[in-house]
Amino acid sequence: MKLKVDQFCSLATSPSWQAWLYRYNPEIYADFIQKIKLNNSCTRNKEYMTDVLTKINQVGGGDDLCDFLLNHYPYVIDGIDFTAVKPNRPVFEYYNPDILTFPRRIIFTGSNLKRQVNSFVIDKIKYDSIIVDGVAYVEYLTSEDKGIIDSIPSENWQIASYRLAGLERI
Repeated sequence: MKLKVDQFCSLATSPSWQAWLYRYNPEIYADFIQKIKLNNSCTRNKEYMTDVLTKINQVGGGDDLCDFLLNHYPYVIDGIDFTAVKPNRPVFEYYNPDILTFPRRIIFTGSNLKRQVNSFVIDKIKYDSIIVDGVAYVEYLTSEDKGIIDSIPSENWQIASYRLAGLERI
C-alpha cells in the first residue's frame, strides 16, 4: 500500500487516528503524542507519522493499519479517489461562523485552497480538513482549547463523520 505522505500532517492531529493508535498500541501512541507535543509543525508531523507507520509495520500491524485507513482515511492511500465518494449531505451540518463550537470550524473558498488551509492550521494544536467541490472545510482547536481537548466527543468532529458517510456509500 502506497500512502500520500503530504496528507500525514492532517492525519497526525486527527482525533480518530490518535484514538485508533492508542487502542492498537499504547506504547507507540505514547511516544507519538510526546513528539507531537514537543513540535507540532506540519513537516515534523509528517516525519512522526512516517516513524509511527514504520513501527506499526515492525510489530506486524500493517493489515490492521491498512483496514483502519481504508475505513476512515481513504484519501491518504494513493490510488483511491475520495472525491468520487461524496455523501448526500453537507460537510458541516450546522455552520454559523458567529457561533463558537468545539471543535471550532471555518470554511475557505477561492483559489489555492490547500495553501489557505495549510497557512491557517500552522499554529493549531489539532485539526482536520477536507476540500469538497471547491470549498475547504476545517475543524480545529487552538492553544486556548488545550484544557478541553480530551473532553470533546469524537462525534463533534463532523469532517470525520462526513468521510465515514461517504465510505458507507461504496
